[in-house]
Amino acid sequence: MNVSADDILNGLTEVMRSQPSLNDEGAYVFEVFGHPLPPLDPDSITSLAEAVTLLDEAGDGSVRTKTSYEVAVQSSDRITLARRGGITLHDPQAGISYRLDRPSDPYIVYMLLKLIESTDKRQRHMIFRGSNMDRIRTSRGDIPSVFELVKSMLRTRTLLITSEAQQSLSAWKQQADAFFFQVGYNLDFSLMPDRNWAEFLRPARISSMRRSEYTDLDVPRRHYVPDLVYHYQLGLSAESPMLEYISYYHVAEHWFQNIYEDDLVEQVKLTITAPDFSYKRKSDLRSLIRKVNRAVQLRDEQLVINERIALKLTLEKYVDIPQLVSDLNAFDRSLLSWYAAHVVAFCDGDKVVLDQPDTATVFTFLSSRIYKTRNALVHSKEGSKAKFTPFSDDQDLIPEVPLMRFIAEQVIISTSAIPG
Repeated sequence: MNVSADDILNGLTEVMRSQPSLNDEGAYVFEVFGHPLPPLDPDSITSLAEAVTLLDEAGDGSVRTKTSYEVAVQSSDRITLARRGGITLHDPQAGISYRLDRPSDPYIVYMLLKLIESTDKRQRHMIFRGSNMDRIRTSRGDIPSVFELVKSMLRTRTLLITSEAQQSLSAWKQQADAFFFQVGYNLDFSLMPDRNWAEFLRPARISSMRRSEYTDLDVPRRHYVPDLVYHYQLGLSAESPMLEYISYYHVAEHWFQNIYEDDLVEQVKLTITAPDFSYKRKSDLRSLIRKVNRAVQLRDEQLVINERIALKLTLEKYVDIPQLVSDLNAFDRSLLSWYAAHVVAFCDGDKVVLDQPDTATVFTFLSSRIYKTRNALVHSKEGSKAKFTPFSDDQDLIPEVPLMRFIAEQVIISTSAIPG
């Protein structure tokens, strides 16, 4: 990323929502709530721009140089992570240092510019929410710099690894994974690399589609199936895209048995009421028995249904494709073309053209894409062709999450009831 001093100033102006003034020394001064922040020297901004230009994006919200690697992290306990003063470790033999804390200035500028590039004004205002100046001054004992304030707005932590020797990308990631395990094993809270830039934008994109202010909310007018709400809430709270996807899938899966059995009942009805069917002919009865046997199997004294077909039937009953297309476009207009042109890499999930007029074809390929993805998540065993590896495959799973979420929302609403 080629970054100039003007790019940084323009980015800060966008976030602070005001132009900086120049003091007598020619430094830039931003104000927040009437408080002037420490001035930014032009030379320091130029040096920072040069440092950001040297960064290479390495995926999973990470950047690197030849001797450093920095990645955004998420935790199962955000409060614990936020309250800790940071973790610094040094290995003198290997010449490697680890620092878990607020992002470095080059990383926060890189992140700032990437987010501005990928959002509209409303989404940016949701991401870069104002910070309570008095609280910051009380907790820190001084007025923060502009970059410290931006770090506070973004509310993220990073792991910064520096090395005396040059490292490959695979080596950086291996060291990061080792650090995450070391912290989890000894301090009993999980750390993991944050998702990619697109996932960081998701809350703002969802908010821009929906009512984002508490004052805009109306009272609920429907009653929803409790189990579906619980799975949906688990999906919303999940830090892992794998858990999020599975939680939304469970919303649809809730109806598999009923819908599959209802469909089978209808098929049996059609068969036995057909003019060419006779209960007196053994061949007709045997044909009916074969039809039922193909539809259901007995395993451990439990009836087992064909989940792939059950998923397709559930989607056909509860999902409105034009509404799904509208939701996906409102969230991210690139997703429809992504589903049409790309299989799900880790499971070979089918391409699907959601905005075509033939809905029967859409449901066939959509259900196949979802079912293959789900199987790879649940049955990701060693040696499996469709194997999902957490973190390394997250980037391929992330585009599938909004698809499953909007489907889950339609299922919840379609199966709700108006009281009274």
